[in-house]
Amino acid sequence: MKILKFGGKSLQTGDPLNKTIEIIKEESKTGAIAVVVSAIGNSTDQLVHLAKQAFLGVELKALLKEFVVLQNYNTYNLNLDV
Repeated sequence: MKILKFGGKSLQTGDPLNKTIEIIKEESKTGAIAVVVSAIGNSTDQLVHLAKQAFLGVELKALLKEFVVLQNYNTYNLNLDV
């Protein structure tokens, strides 16, 4: 089994994400694979920011909505068809 690990810049925006997906698709044709990925783009930083805002008592509804939209793979124009 081959293990593929992706993180950082390879998961930041649409083009690198699409390249990552293509690599996974190609590698899966040659045998069993396991894929390890980190959070998309700067998701971790965004979550820390949200936590700090919550601690300060800031209304989070709009901020959470923005975060959820960014987590939706359609935002990045990805091709997830197999």
